[in-house]
Amino acid sequence: ASAAKARLGPVAHMPGGTEVDLDAVAPDNIDLDSVQDKAWRRPEADVSDYFNYGFTEETWRWYCKRQKELRQEQHRMQAGDASAQQAAA
Repeated sequence: ASAAKARLGPVAHMPGGTEVDLDAVAPDNIDLDSVQDKAWRRPEADVSDYFNYGFTEETWRWYCKRQKELRQEQHRMQAGDASAQQAAA
């Protein structure tokens, strides 16, 4: 019974007016610049209500930037491996 109560609908309403379609492919990250109401900046806000694992707005931006760099590097490496395999064939 409690599991049924905990179910989310097809759209999750995120702080700041951002909506995430739970049936779609999950985003790699949430672009903080797209969030209109940055409620975590309010004086009475508890930043841990908006960011997990000790992240802040600044560290989240750094993390997202680093993840993007790692994904790009991985893509370049995979593309290089594919080119090498085609040249060997």
